[in-house]
Amino acid sequence: MRGKLTVLFGGYLLCGGLAISAQNIAVGPNVHVSKVYPDRQHYETQVATDPTHPERLIGCSIIAPAEKERSPVDHKTVVYVSGDGGKSWEPTLEIGPGLISRDPSCIFGADGTAYFAAFGFPADTQAQPKPSGKSRSKTWVYRSNDGGKTWLQPTVLPIIDRDFLTVDNGSPKYKGRVYLTGIAGMKPLDDKRSLSVETVFRSLDGGQTFEEPVRLASTNNHHLIGSGNGVVLSDGTLLSPYAEIKSFWREGGSFGIPENKPGESNASLKVVTSADGGQSFSDAVIASDWYLRFYGTISDMPSVAVDQSQGPFQDRVYIVWADLRSGRGEVLLVSSSDKGKTWSKPLVVNDDWWPANAGGGPDHTMPEVAVNSAGVVGIMWYDRRDSPDNNGWWVRFAASMDGGDTFLPSVKVSEAPQSLDPARLPVLDTETHPGGSPAAGGAVLDSQIYLSAFWFMGGDTAGLAADSSGRFHPFWIDNRTGIPQVWTATVSVEGRARHHGSVDLDDLADVTDLVMLEFENCRYDAGAGTVSAEAYVINKSEKTLKGPMRVKVLSIESTVGMPQILNSDNQLKRSGAVLDFSSLLDHDALAPGARSRPKPIQVRLSDPKLFHPVVESRYAVSFANIKAKVFAKETVASSSTANR
Repeated sequence: MRGKLTVLFGGYLLCGGLAISAQNIAVGPNVHVSKVYPDRQHYETQVATDPTHPERLIGCSIIAPAEKERSPVDHKTVVYVSGDGGKSWEPTLEIGPGLISRDPSCIFGADGTAYFAAFGFPADTQAQPKPSGKSRSKTWVYRSNDGGKTWLQPTVLPIIDRDFLTVDNGSPKYKGRVYLTGIAGMKPLDDKRSLSVETVFRSLDGGQTFEEPVRLASTNNHHLIGSGNGVVLSDGTLLSPYAEIKSFWREGGSFGIPENKPGESNASLKVVTSADGGQSFSDAVIASDWYLRFYGTISDMPSVAVDQSQGPFQDRVYIVWADLRSGRGEVLLVSSSDKGKTWSKPLVVNDDWWPANAGGGPDHTMPEVAVNSAGVVGIMWYDRRDSPDNNGWWVRFAASMDGGDTFLPSVKVSEAPQSLDPARLPVLDTETHPGGSPAAGGAVLDSQIYLSAFWFMGGDTAGLAADSSGRFHPFWIDNRTGIPQVWTATVSVEGRARHHGSVDLDDLADVTDLVMLEFENCRYDAGAGTVSAEAYVINKSEKTLKGPMRVKVLSIESTVGMPQILNSDNQLKRSGAVLDFSSLLDHDALAPGARSRPKPIQVRLSDPKLFHPVVESRYAVSFANIKAKVFAKETVASSSTANR
């Protein structure tokens, strides 16, 4: 096959760097956090680090009581603390006795105060309301003045679902404020229907007491679900994301969730911000559409992080979530550099390929994001590419050195997978609810025997934090011992974030809008499964471009397998691969209208079949869809051309 391809530049592009390689990421040994409770199943984790003491960490999880294992009704919450950088852990708090609790959240303040929150209710009520109609469900916020070793009596608040703690650890005006965000309260629509609302509690005294909450209802009467954690920017701006369902109402007023359709999502990822310390909030901004699966093996919680370094991307905000727009669960990322007012186009972070319309996964889920002190963005997730049944997972981690534009090849973090053997299913759960009414023919008991969705998801959250020394600490669930347990590891990423991702590009300008990239003499070798071509850079401007000149491959996709560039100049094969054109310029320059000499390019395809199903492509077979940026030294237009 032969042909000519012209690539124009625009849209949301990914950046790489000449000095980047996969060896930048180093994973330490797995540490069994919950080993003191080897027979008690765990789900739903979070983790945090002390901003001033990198050896101090706090983690939290849902834990099943030993006397009644595998019962979601009786779940409690537990706090684990490490004083040696995550090498060893001990439990220091478990809510109870006589209380059922869920949705744990833990965090550190700048002064070393540790915080823990969870919601729950007395075990004898199963959250049934009192005769007065008041719920006995509460949210508890605990404080520790010794790094989580001992805990003070909790502050008790009204219930808030999937609560997240956030502390302002640095802004001049609001430092020390504690925020608790989540979904709570109901906005009545009529006598039959009501909506959940984003809810924010704030504390002005370090978590001892909290103000009355601010409740942020949807402006279009849509249902809110899947609130994420919050972050605080350097000026004290609080930012919180959540999912908003494009809901519909069934006959009789019950709530329903529409199905995703091609090009039409069933939800939106929205963001609200507060510039006055949580007293008031902006109107919600749509960060992205969201193809959401509410039940099953895909999480519905976004994760957000902010760059608090002094590097080139200070205050850039990153949000990740699991999304089904491609037909399977993938990890998506958006970012904002203007305090959440505008957002980049979604970028796929997971680096595996799957035939379009293949169906059945692999459904990656549970992404978490953190930014370290060097401005490096780290993302972990539960990855199912090596789980043929689409039920288990391995934990993977990817890092970006350039503000989330490109990511190094992901690496496995877990040393063993989560797996679910149908021949060894756990003890099943049961639950009974009253139903019906006299008008409908009398009361009906609705009983169910089931396996909790937590076995397929690990809960609603995982954990990822970066300590002040720059190390990342993923915090996850797997059942390698036969029981879901909490595990962690230390992940180190060499280097720091740079504008263009590499010292080799620091002094170069982005000239992408001045050039075109053309490919000629394109050939497909079916036997080798490779595509070869000659690449040219063409100066379409009236400015002279001087070397060095480098093309950065931002992304490369194909409908016929995972494409990999075999001869990049920095050895990377996909995102971040660099093609150096410096030696292919005449007199070290590219004059207006001139074209470089050709650079040979070779791409290998992992599954070179010509007839994979294609989704809405203009091309019957897309061998290599390349997005890129070009960097060079730019000079002013010559007087002869400037005066035309």
